[in-house]
Amino acid sequence: MAVSQNLKPPYDGLVFLSDGRKAFLLKNEEDDVFSNLQVERVIQAEENPPTRQQGADKPGFAASGIPPHGPSGTGRPSATSPQKSLMRSISPGPLRP
Repeated sequence: MAVSQNLKPPYDGLVFLSDGRKAFLLKNEEDDVFSNLQVERVIQAEENPPTRQQGADKPGFAASGIPPHGPSGTGRPSATSPQKSLMRSISPGPLRP
């Protein structure tokens, strides 16, 4: 992925950087020409316990009428509990289950 050279936050502008498990809120301490991003806040998701501590259930099954790729049918898996926890800690509004 190419990064544009024109992406420069304004003075006192904020940049949000996240990978789903950890998030950084960075603040530009310089002007529009030269960026100097300083860490304003670090947010980390709760640790995901090992499978043996989460419990076990019967294996699932496939049936007609059920989306084949994840619960939403989008081909992407749903967010895990620690990821949802991180999103809730930084989200200003309610999240869908």
